Amino acid sequence: MSRPQSAGSDRSTKSNVSNGSAKSNLSNGSAKSTISDDSYLNSLREGMDDQFKQMIQETIRFDDNRSLAMERKIQSHNAKKRRPDDTKERDWPLPMVDEYKNYKAKVVALKKAKLGQKESTARAKQARYHPEMKKEARLLALRDDEKWFKAAIDAAMARFGFMKKYPDAFNTKSNKNHLIAATDNLNSARRAVEEIIEQKRRLTGFDEQAAS
Repeated sequence: MSRPQSAGSDRSTKSNVSNGSAKSNLSNGSAKSTISDDSYLNSLREGMDDQFKQMIQETIRFDDNRSLAMERKIQSHNAKKRRPDDTKERDWPLPMVDEYKNYKAKVVALKKAKLGQKESTARAKQARYHPEMKKEARLLALRDDEKWFKAAIDAAMARFGFMKKYPDAFNTKSNKNHLIAATDNLNSARRAVEEIIEQKRRLTGFDEQAAS
């Protein structure tokens, strides 16, 4: 069966953030010995992105215990070694097509979560004119920030998980585009963490005012 244009894995979250379950032929040790530097981690801002960096390095892992950050780096490393003349479209068996459909559902869920977050954040900003509503509005915005984060991580895990399970699913150009899209999902999760930190800061301010 011919493949659709893009794909992702159907791996549900199992921890408080996310946990995939695709397997790999490389152990964590061999991966670390092969790769000495990580351009994505180096691009993260010191201080501002520390919590997100810790999550993708230590907390968010696939079932083989490889971190999301390490999996991204391995796939980026492998992509650089692919043949530029590999342009043949792959034919996918039905199970892979089914995983693609499940992945698309995660993309839709991310878009929906981001829309909900945008709306609740706008309401929280408007609530500054209504003191009795400010804290409740911020709590709702925080809830939607957390939903956005989870949806973004789910989408990233699905994309990276699919390539982890099917490393030859795409030709060279499509593989590159797939990695770009997966990294976009990671950046969406990073921005969600920023918003979560900001909402918690504002909520702490409300509590301190109430206690004074």
